[in-house]
Amino acid sequence: MATFQLFQSSGQHWYRQHADNREIVQSSEGYTAKASCENGIRAVQANCQPHRFESFFTACENGFNHVAANGESSAVTRSTPPRRPAPGPAGR
Repeated sequence: MATFQLFQSSGQHWYRQHADNREIVQSSEGYTAKASCENGIRAVQANCQPHRFESFFTACENGFNHVAANGESSAVTRSTPPRRPAPGPAGR
């Protein structure tokens, strides 16, 4: 089951949602109050339904938007394609 991590940075409160494999799958916007951040987590938990996700794929990145019941994006996840390993030294 996904878990949420609360943290504070630059005077704002944020959360990250972690998948079972501990990878970050979602990061929040910054909230001025911790209670508002906690409400954001509850909103994601209540509204996290498959029909509310919009996937996107481009040449440079892919990910999804989680769309809340009011039609606004409540979270965006982006992933860039994996980098190719740098070529080894010449002659190898």
